[in-house]
Amino acid sequence: MNKIEISLQDLFESDVSLETVGLKTGISSVLLDEYRRGLKSWRKMPLDVALRLTDYWNSREDVLSKYQRVILMNQLTLIQAFRKMCPDAKCGYYDDSGIESALGVLDSGLEGMYDDVYGLSDSVSESVSGFIIDVLSMYNDVGWRYGNLSEIQKENLNPSWIVFGGFSREFERRHYEACNSIVNRLDMFPTVSYKTDKAGNRNLLSETEMVGYYRRLLRNYECCLKNVDDASNDVIFSALRKMFER
Repeated sequence: MNKIEISLQDLFESDVSLETVGLKTGISSVLLDEYRRGLKSWRKMPLDVALRLTDYWNSREDVLSKYQRVILMNQLTLIQAFRKMCPDAKCGYYDDSGIESALGVLDSGLEGMYDDVYGLSDSVSESVSGFIIDVLSMYNDVGWRYGNLSEIQKENLNPSWIVFGGFSREFERRHYEACNSIVNRLDMFPTVSYKTDKAGNRNLLSETEMVGYYRRLLRNYECCLKNVDDASNDVIFSALRKMFER
């Protein structure tokens, strides 16, 4: 069977709404129903209709057609063979057990477990990533201004104020994962002060929810510090206290 035949068989054996397919492809749902019930043979379907249905079926998000499953299974089998020949080679997300698990999921068509096959996080909305960048930019500016204060002024400020507190992995998972990518994988904002673990690595994990706190802090930053151009340490010192104590 070729790609078109596999896709059409997959479509007509599925329980997808033919009304939805018709709306997406512009093909009559009545005609599609005749193909599904066998009143008309989909093997004799006009090529232009078959191509429109195939394109629709193979372009659905978060769903794999049989044809796509076969391709992925072949790729995973090749990776598996390569790992056996070169056991020290790195193959990204997949290890031996991960490949076997992914092959099982694909072979069985377990759609609810496809995320485990992809090995990718869900996409992060622009609002979440933009918020994280705003917060880190704020801490970057705060740290720079704090560093220019006199030692006496620093002693009169809480040093934990300038340390970025991270996000809760339990309650703010999307924020935590996105922040980890921005800070550790993309290596953005290297001059921000971070918590560190025993090995000296950046610790972006918070035990409490932080989004609400950062939103309040951003508002205070806008009001008290962001637009302060006066180079006087006394002005900066006063603005920092006001920002964190409001």
